[in-house]
This record gives sequence, C-alpha cells and structure tokens, in this order.
Amino acid sequence: HMDKAEKILKEAEVNSKSSALSLVLAEAERFEVLGNVYRDMGRYKEARRQYETAEHLLVRSETQDERIEATRALLLAEQAWLLNKQEKLTEADNAMTAALKALTAAHAGKDQEALATGRLGAIQHDEGFVAAAMTNYISALQTELAPGADGYSPDAFETLQNMAVGQRDLGKGTASISTIERAVNLQKQQLEAEQKVNEKVEDKALMASLARSYALGAELLRGSDKSKCAKGLRWAHEALSLQQRVDGDVLKTEQADILN
Repeated sequence: HMDKAEKILKEAEVNSKSSALSLVLAEAERFEVLGNVYRDMGRYKEARRQYETAEHLLVRSETQDERIEATRALLLAEQAWLLNKQEKLTEADNAMTAALKALTAAHAGKDQEALATGRLGAIQHDEGFVAAAMTNYISALQTELAPGADGYSPDAFETLQNMAVGQRDLGKGTASISTIERAVNLQKQQLEAEQKVNEKVEDKALMASLARSYALGAELLRGSDKSKCAKGLRWAHEALSLQQRVDGDVLKTEQADILN
C-alpha cells in the first residue's frame, strides 16, 4: 500500500507540474498575441511591454522544458519583427538570426522556422542585401508552399510577393512577373475553395492579400509593351475592386495607392 500511495503522489506531482506549465505557456502566449496586435497597429511601446511580460513569465517559471524554450524562441522572433517595424534593421537582422537558431534548437516546428526565415529575408531585403534575401525566400517557400489541411498560409503569399520584388530589383523582370502570377493563381484557388465550403463567408484577409498581389503585378507590368500594360491595367482594376470589398466605402491608403 505504501508503494501504491507513493506512486499516486508522484503522479499527482507530475500532473500538477504539467498543469502549472500549461497555464504559464497559455498566459505567455496571450501576452505575445497582444504584443503582435499592438505591433501591427503601430503601437510599439505597448507591444514591447507585452513581450517583456511574456518573457518574464517564462523566465519566472524556472522550468526546463522544451515547450518553454520553443515559446521563448517564438517570442524572440516576434520581438525581432517589432524591431523591423521600427526600422531598426541591423538590430532586427541580428535578432531574427538569433531567433531562427533558437527555433531550430527548440524544435519549434518547420512552419515557425519558415516564417522566421521569410521574415529574415524581408529584413535583409530592406537592408539592401537582395541576394541574401532571395536565398531565405526560397528556403521559406519550400515549407510554406506545402499545402496544409486549410490550404496555404498567408506567409506563403507574402513571401511570394517579396520574392517578386526581389527578382525585379535583381533585373529579372520575366521571373518577377511569373512569381506574382503564381501568387495570384494560388490565392484565387484558395479563395474559390473557401467559398465552395461556405459562400456566405468572405475571407477578408485573403482578399486583401490577393488585392496586394494584383496591385504589385500591375506595378511590375508598368512600362512594359502594350499587351502587358493592358494586363497591368486589368490587374489594377481587380486590386481596387477587391480592396473596396474589404474596406467598404471608406477610401483607405491601399485604395489610394492602387488609384495612383
């Protein structure tokens, strides 16, 4: 009976620790998500505060667990992207490189590694290191273009858009157009597939991303021969139509850019 009682106590202790760890991870993730929201709204001080709170929770747990390390690595990547939003490019580059190593070491998952790799490419692109950026875009797309249960991730389309710009910057105009056409086709397929499942629900985020692809395609085709310019004009109209469906009657920056 003593052995059985001791076994039960040990199991209870393990379950208790597991439950406490799950609570810490959930709370840290909540602050991380809040930080992402503030970051995307341009409220960088609030974003930094949320990330620091999440980091404090993880450090305070004093638990040696792979899930803690994976969560900390994800947090590092989000903080690196915050630095990029603040246009602190060198710091962002160093931070994202470190985050990517931490994600790999913590076995955080191929999807998270691909997201960080694509974002590192975007940072390097802004720094002017286009060739290095292209290498990271290609690496990220190897994972991002593997379709999941719910289709392609939004990150895949953003990486394709960035790659098209990179190819243009390297003087590869034809490849650039092919890449953005690929993005458009994949996004249209995904939108059509979603509407077949539920035609009453509109994926506004995917529509906005498709609008960006059309607008970018129109920009890339500007100055081409007459037939390509006509295609660019059609794409600009498609972009404007989609963006208006997303925004309603409110004229926003995205619509103004397309009109220009």
